[in-house]
Amino acid sequence: MQSLEAVQFLDLRTVDSGSWLIAAARGRGIGVAMRQAVLVLAFDHLGARAAVSSARADNEASLAVSRRLGYRDNGVSLNAGDRGIVELRHMRLTMEEWKASGRSRQVEVPGLEPCLSWFGLDHPA
Repeated sequence: MQSLEAVQFLDLRTVDSGSWLIAAARGRGIGVAMRQAVLVLAFDHLGARAAVSSARADNEASLAVSRRLGYRDNGVSLNAGDRGIVELRHMRLTMEEWKASGRSRQVEVPGLEPCLSWFGLDHPA
């Protein structure tokens, strides 16, 4: 599962991604490919200026995916969950860092037009 969301996207131009993989799919590059796909969408088609992501401090695999794609550490917070208090590590990637990484690609996104209004847009970036 891969998600991409934003709050006040037109003003902040920041997206937040989240993902989850079944155990059998982990460690094979699928998580990196999933995240890269939504970053292409965000930066190249929606005009995002930054992307953020968070993971539990003990979820080194998730944090490694973020770092591999160029995210930088952006703070720590505590979150109360069903397992008690957990530490979350926050990551951030700017559009400039994304473009400099060479991971940006010309990718067609069929079906994008009807979804643009979810981000307050009327045409692709």
